[in-house]
Amino acid sequence: MMKAARKTLQEERIDSDVLVVGAGAGGLMAAITAADGGAQVVLCEKGNTRRSGGITGGNDHFFCYIPEIHGKAVRENYIRENMNGRLVDEDIVTNQVDRAYDVLQKWENWGVNLKTNGHYEFTGHSWPGSSARWENGKDKPLPIHFSDEKLCVKLENRQKIKVYAL
Repeated sequence: MMKAARKTLQEERIDSDVLVVGAGAGGLMAAITAADGGAQVVLCEKGNTRRSGGITGGNDHFFCYIPEIHGKAVRENYIRENMNGRLVDEDIVTNQVDRAYDVLQKWENWGVNLKTNGHYEFTGHSWPGSSARWENGKDKPLPIHFSDEKLCVKLENRQKIKVYAL
C-alpha cells in the first residue's frame, strides 16, 4: 500500500483594513461599504461570488421600510415587534429599519431590479402569491419580493476589493 504524498500548505500574508468572510449579498455590501469608506478590503469566499449566499439560493425578498409607502406606524410596530426577545439591541433594529431604504436606492442606482411589473411587490416573508400577500386595509409588510437573477453579479461589479477563493 502506497502512502499518499503530504501536501504542504502555502502561507500568504495579506494586508487589509477589513476582512469580510462570505460573498453573499450581505458580505458584498459589507465589503463595498468598507471600500467606499476608504478601507483596503479583502473578501474571502469558498466559491464564486456570483453564486454565493442566499440570494442565488432562492432568497427572493428584501426587508425594506419605505416611509412614503409604509408610514410611521409600520416603522414603530416593526421596531417594537423585533424587540420582543428576537433582537435585543434597539439601536441595531432602528438602524436596520431606517437604513434599508438607502440600500434599496443604492441597489437600484447600480441597476438591480427590485420591482415586479414596475412596482414594489410586498409579499411578506413568503413566495409571491402565497397567503402572506399584502391585503388592503392592513399594514404593508416590509419584505419586497424581487427576482433579479444578476444581483450578485451587479454587486460584484461594484467591488473595489480583492477577492480570495478559499
